Amino acid sequence: MQVIYGPRVSVIKSDLCEYMYKCVDMHIQHQLLIKSPVTGYADVIGTAPDEAFASGMMGDGMVVEPKTSDVVAPADATVSFVFPTKHAIGLVTEDGTELLLH
Repeated sequence: MQVIYGPRVSVIKSDLCEYMYKCVDMHIQHQLLIKSPVTGYADVIGTAPDEAFASGMMGDGMVVEPKTSDVVAPADATVSFVFPTKHAIGLVTEDGTELLLH
């Protein structure tokens, strides 16, 4: 991200960095255990065959090469949508975390 603020840039930059670190600290304090939705071999998201996922454009995640065809919810959640082609399922946890199984 690039932001240009003018003559007070150093003060505003400092304030912005402090705010961002507070947000990161809040994010770190919020933890949710997400289990694998399938049994298989896990890898980092950068190895995904789909560039939108591999690049991180779709958010953080992981890749699992399944060993079986069974798919389960990775956390306690409510189904928010199912693609018409059934290739993707959206879930929302009780705390509002949104998950995409693709």
